[in-house]
Amino acid sequence: VEPCTCPDPSPSGQVVKKHFALMRKRLTRYFRKQGIEIGCLWFLEFQVRDAPHLHLILWGEGVRQCDMSHMRQTFAQAWSEIVNHQNVLEREKHLNAGTSLEWMRKEHFGYAAKYASKMEQKEVPSYFKDVGRFWGLFGCSRPKPIETIDYLTREELIGIK
Repeated sequence: VEPCTCPDPSPSGQVVKKHFALMRKRLTRYFRKQGIEIGCLWFLEFQVRDAPHLHLILWGEGVRQCDMSHMRQTFAQAWSEIVNHQNVLEREKHLNAGTSLEWMRKEHFGYAAKYASKMEQKEVPSYFKDVGRFWGLFGCSRPKPIETIDYLTREELIGIK
C-alpha cells in the first residue's frame, strides 16, 4: 500500500499514528478474512506541503493472489473513513487520491532503502508535534541484526580492482 496521506497538515504525530493504527487493523482484518497473515514495513515522510505521508510494504503468502482492484477500492474507502475529513468535497478528493496501491516491481526491499534514505522528507515541520518513529514493523518479528566479517588473503586483496 503506498501511500496513505493525511488530507491536511496535521498538528500532531499522535493523530497520524492513531489513524495509522486504525488502518493497520483494517488491513489485517481484510487479509485475515482471506486466510492471509501479513507482515508490514512502514515509513513516515512529510510531503512538500508538510502533510504527513505513509508508505507501507506488505507481504504474506497469498497476497499476490488478491484482487488488486478490490484492494484499491477497499483500502481507499477505509483510509477516507478513518481520516474522516470534515469537508465533504475534501473527503471525496481524499477517497479518490488518498491512497495508491501497486505490486512491488522487484522482489526485494530496495524500495524500503529508497524511502528510508529520503532525508529531506524526514524534516519535521515546525508546527508538527510528537512525531514519534519514522518507520516500523507489524505482523512479523523484528529482524535480528547480523554481522558478517569476510577475511581476504593478500592475494585476494591485490586481485580486487
